[in-house]
Amino acid sequence: MSKEKLERLRARVLAETEREREEGYDAGRAWAFDAAAAKLQRLDEAARSRTLYSTEGYPGPTAHVYQIYAAITGEQEGEFTADDAEGFWTDVLHGNGERIRNREFARGFVNGAREVWAEVKPTA
Repeated sequence: MSKEKLERLRARVLAETEREREEGYDAGRAWAFDAAAAKLQRLDEAARSRTLYSTEGYPGPTAHVYQIYAAITGEQEGEFTADDAEGFWTDVLHGNGERIRNREFARGFVNGAREVWAEVKPTA
């Protein structure tokens, strides 16, 4: 493959990654405006503890789908099914629940929701 083709491919991949992240960010912000404060706080705490993208307890490339769901709902592994999480994401993403499987979309979602929380959370 020529150097030019590699550069074009790299540029497309970067653009697609950024688009996914931006769309996730917008979706996260939209969801956060209607979410309960406790859900936003749990999501923020999980993101700060860096547990959202670990595969502990949820093996596979889409473990983050369940980690983020668990953080938002406060449920622990074994307290929910894959169908529970899938249904949640389908509702939150207006029928496009599969979007959360894209890791960059998911990161954007979390960042967008956390930004809203940072704007509204009580300060002590």
